Amino acid sequence: MILGRYLTGPTLEPKTCARSQANELSDFLRLVAQTRVPAAGGAPGPGAAEAAALQCYGGGISGTGDVEGPASSTDNAIARFDGTSGKQISNSSATLDDAGRISATALSLTDDLPVAHGGTGASTAADARTNLGLGSLAVKNTVATGDIDANAVTDAKLRDSAALSVIGRGANSTGDPADISAGSDHQVLRRSGTSIGFGALNLAQSAAVTGALPIANGGTGATQARDALSNLGTLKSTVIEYTGSGVSGKTVTLTGINRAYMIYQCRDAAGSGPSSSWPMGNTGTINLKYDADGSNHTAWSLSAPAAGSAQVLTINSTNGAWNAGGVVFRLLVIGTST
Repeated sequence: MILGRYLTGPTLEPKTCARSQANELSDFLRLVAQTRVPAAGGAPGPGAAEAAALQCYGGGISGTGDVEGPASSTDNAIARFDGTSGKQISNSSATLDDAGRISATALSLTDDLPVAHGGTGASTAADARTNLGLGSLAVKNTVATGDIDANAVTDAKLRDSAALSVIGRGANSTGDPADISAGSDHQVLRRSGTSIGFGALNLAQSAAVTGALPIANGGTGATQARDALSNLGTLKSTVIEYTGSGVSGKTVTLTGINRAYMIYQCRDAAGSGPSSSWPMGNTGTINLKYDADGSNHTAWSLSAPAAGSAQVLTINSTNGAWNAGGVVFRLLVIGTST
């Protein structure tokens, strides 16, 4: 019920009135405005004065009064109609504080709330993502490799690394990468055993070095001792004595010579002149040349055992010039040492 105030008695004392009475008073108001009534203790005044003095809620007339509703209410609660009479209100859980902030358990909007006002401007998830500028990744639980553009991840977007390190997998297993740190100066990154890390390079391992280090860089320019000695201008000469067997297959160990470059043979007893050959470090069949007449003969073979051991010369002839039975022969051999 909406209450108002009206004037009663000769003293024009304000009284409260129900809204139902306000309609009646409005008719009275029009009547007063058209007549004159005596002012309290004085002469009659214009009816407009009495009309202004009549105050009642409703119809633009201000004053104080009550509303019809529950016996108690929540502070800042938004009042709402109770029923369809238009005369009864009730309390609600929604509040409006003095700063204009609304608090409610749920919000139902007739139109979509624009992005500019803190909404999405859409009523579907797909349209909302479009309005907010979100791509297909917004609805994925995981990101696959194909979802990332090539070169999209910059160095700055990677995690920080430890000082003086590289990122990799040091263990001999599949897993997450980690920092592989260099602990000392001049170490190199290499595989050692079943792991990768920084350390010294083991040059004793055949897989550690490929090719031959040139002499200009402090090497020998060779991968064999004989070739290294030859490159360095260092050869060994030795005289080896043997007694001929008179049969094919006589073997002579070239003691101290790993690779023969020149062999010169002579005999103590009278006979054919000295012979010579130039294996040049090679193995296999060796041609002999008689110094007496300059003729060539194929009569020797030279085998190359393991590096570092002496070569073996096999005399494949019974010719008395180089393998007569009981005859002492001497070999001058020049080559690389064992």
